[in-house]
Amino acid sequence: MKVYLAKDWTGVHAFKDIPKLVNCGGLPPIWTGPKFKELDLAASYAEDDIPKGQYIERDVHWYIACS
Repeated sequence: MKVYLAKDWTGVHAFKDIPKLVNCGGLPPIWTGPKFKELDLAASYAEDDIPKGQYIERDVHWYIACS
């Protein structure tokens, strides 16, 4: 199973499908889409590894191995 990781001004998020970067008026852009709320990425993923304005694709087994 794939997981898509993206970073915006609210932090790092894990998505079930390819996320979309949307503009919300006067706020900075945010990533939207169905999320994996069960994954605690703050403890297991370096935010600097995700390029700004892009998402990266990982296998869910990557998360299990890094936990």
